Amino acid sequence: MPSVLRKFLLAGHGGLNLTHTDEREVFLRRYGAAADHLAPGWDAFTPPT
Repeated sequence: MPSVLRKFLLAGHGGLNLTHTDEREVFLRRYGAAADHLAPGWDAFTPPT
């Protein structure tokens, strides 16, 4: 079974889409209870407007 990191290397070639164009709240809502853990990452890596 391929490693998780291999999936990142193949991103774009095998249909693994790591990007979303959702607004912050819509994006976080899709991850339910994990949203609280993902929000700091979203805020840290979102480009300034």
